Amino acid sequence: MSDEIKETDAVASEGVSDTPAAAPTEAPQTSVDPLDQLLAEWDQKYPPQPEVQPSESTPSDDGLAALGEAQQSIWQEREHQWQTQLQQSSDQLRLLQAQAASANVANEAQINQLKGTVGQLQQSIQQAEWRQHQERSQQDFQRLVADEQQKLAGLDVDDKFAETFLLAEASRDPQLAKAWEGQYFNGYSPLERAELEMAIFQHGQSLMAKVPLIADAKQKALAERQIRFEMQRLYERTFIEAERYRSECKRYVQKSLDKMHEVASRRRVDPEASFDRAAVAHAVRGGGKSVDPPMPDLSNLSDRELQKYTRENFGF
Repeated sequence: MSDEIKETDAVASEGVSDTPAAAPTEAPQTSVDPLDQLLAEWDQKYPPQPEVQPSESTPSDDGLAALGEAQQSIWQEREHQWQTQLQQSSDQLRLLQAQAASANVANEAQINQLKGTVGQLQQSIQQAEWRQHQERSQQDFQRLVADEQQKLAGLDVDDKFAETFLLAEASRDPQLAKAWEGQYFNGYSPLERAELEMAIFQHGQSLMAKVPLIADAKQKALAERQIRFEMQRLYERTFIEAERYRSECKRYVQKSLDKMHEVASRRRVDPEASFDRAAVAHAVRGGGKSVDPPMPDLSNLSDRELQKYTRENFGF
């Protein structure tokens, strides 16, 4: 680099010498060029590095090649391991699928058996709960009958009047029996509520499916509104509050009890009418002819008894 700068300076000096001087006298030249001195100091402080001639095979290239081969072998080994694990996993999956397919029939049989067992247990529980409910209902009915029979003391009724009246009224009015059972209503379970809601929804859908068959637009709109109204009322009547429903049932039962007390308070026998009838019957029996005995069975009489009967009654 310093050589090139020196050559440039030499050429520049030659060009200057060839041209005529502008001044009458030449400037004195220094013995050492400051630029050359600076360049020399720079080269001394930062000597240029020798250029390395490239060769076909250097140690660095061999190291890089060896490193690439090692990495390649590592990746190949890892890929082989992955392929092996993938093959093993696939084999295990196929084995599990085969086992599941072979055990599918047995599992279905076990599931069906478990379903049957669960159904039987649920039925047994429901039957036991129903028996307990019947026992409780019967005890409450007998307690109510005893209390109401005591309230009828002094009236012209028999000892079983309350029980007989309520049973006869329940057979005549099914709503009374329903009201009696409704006193024990505690609301629906989540499963029962879901089943009832589904039944109501399906019923509404079946009714709405018939609406498109109506040709008249006004009649069609009227039918849709009527169906919605009926479904809303059915839903409200089905899912009534438990406490409110029990109160209504108790009021209906009390209404029947009030009717029983009203009937029990009525007179069964009129003393004056009975006295007059007895007097008339006595007068009729005393002033009239005695009543003849009933005619005997003639087929069972002997000859002598038959002759006596004909002689006393017919005179021959």
